[in-house]
Amino acid sequence: MYDAMIFSRLDLPRVIAAWSAGRAVYVPTTAGGNTTLAPFDPERGLSLDYGNTTLSPKAFLFPQTECLLRFATCGQDAALAVAEPQGTQKRLLFGIRPCDAAAFALLDAVFCQDAHSTDPSWVSRRERTILVGLGCNTPDAACFCTAMGSGPHHPRGLDILAADLGDEVLLTPVTDRGRALLAEAASIVPGIPARGERGGTALGRAATLRINAEAVMARSPFAGLTLEAVARRSQRTVHALGIWPAIAETCLNCGVCTFACPTCHCFDIQDETKGASGRRVRNWDTCMSWLFTAHASGHNPRPTKVERVRQRFMHKFKYMPMNLGGRPGCVGCGRCVRQCPVNIDIREVLRTLDMACRAAPPSGAPRAEADS
Repeated sequence: MYDAMIFSRLDLPRVIAAWSAGRAVYVPTTAGGNTTLAPFDPERGLSLDYGNTTLSPKAFLFPQTECLLRFATCGQDAALAVAEPQGTQKRLLFGIRPCDAAAFALLDAVFCQDAHSTDPSWVSRRERTILVGLGCNTPDAACFCTAMGSGPHHPRGLDILAADLGDEVLLTPVTDRGRALLAEAASIVPGIPARGERGGTALGRAATLRINAEAVMARSPFAGLTLEAVARRSQRTVHALGIWPAIAETCLNCGVCTFACPTCHCFDIQDETKGASGRRVRNWDTCMSWLFTAHASGHNPRPTKVERVRQRFMHKFKYMPMNLGGRPGCVGCGRCVRQCPVNIDIREVLRTLDMACRAAPPSGAPRAEADS
C-alpha cells in the first residue's frame, strides 16, 4: 500500500508515460483559447498552468451520441443486437478538477440507482476509467464549488489527488486503484514517500494551497450562498414567486449551459433506419429546448422559456436534492457563468431565489413536478 508520494515536476511526464502502458491517458491541452483533454503526447510536453477545461469531461463516460442497439427486419421477423459500449480500452484522465470528479460521483447516483435502473454503458466506462485530479490553486472568479459542498482540493470521486507545489507535485491516493497506480509509477520513476520531515513539509504546503484557495472563494460576493438554506426555503411554492419571467427574459434557450455542464444528463432516443436495418441512438438533449417536453399529442407542459428556465434551476436545486439525499445537481464549476452568451449567472439566480423564498409566506405541501 502506498502513501502520498512526492515527484519532481520535471519527472511528471515520465510518471504519466509510465501510466500509459496498457491504457490511454488524456491530459489537459490548451489551443486557441480552449482547454480540452487530449491524448498524452510525450513530445508535446505537459503544462499544469491552465484553468478548468472549456467543456466538462463527462463525454468520456456519457458520450454525446451513443448507439444503444442495432436492428434488422426480414419480412415478419426482426433481429435485435445490443451495442457494446464504444471502446474497451482502459483510460486515465489526468488533471481533471475536483468539481468534475464530484460531478462523476453525482452521476454515479443518477445512472446507478438500483439493480433495475443501472446504465450498463455508464458502469462499463466508469470501471475502466481512472481519475487523477489536480487541485485548483487559483480558482476562477466564476467558480463556487465550496457553496456546493465541494472545494478546490476536494478528493471526492477521484482515485488520486495531485497538488502542484511548484517545483514538486504531491500525489495522494484516494482509492485502492490510486494506490496501485502510484505503485506503478514509483517502480519506474523515483519518488519520495510523503513521510518524515520532507513529507511533512510537502503536506503542509499542499494544505496551505488548499486553505488559500478556499479563502479566495470565501471573499467572493457569492460566498454567503448556502445550499441548505435555498433547498429548505424552496420547499415553498416556487411557481408562485414571480421571479421566473425576469430571470428568463434574456435567456436565448440556446442550451450552452446544459451542454457545458458536467452534471446535466438529459437525453433523447431516436431510431435511425436505412432500408431494412437501423440503429437506436441516445443523444444529449437539453431542457432549454421546446421540443424536449413536447408530447406526441402536441401538448407541451413547458410551452414558454419561463417554464423551461424555471425547470433547469429547480431540477438542480430542488428536485435532485429531493431524490439524491440532499445533494444538489450542481458542483459549482462556473462553466455556465463563463459561457452564457447573455450573462445569466446561476449564483445570482440562487440569491434571487433565496430572497424570494425568504419573503414568500409559508404554503402547504410542496407542489410536485415531473423531474425530467
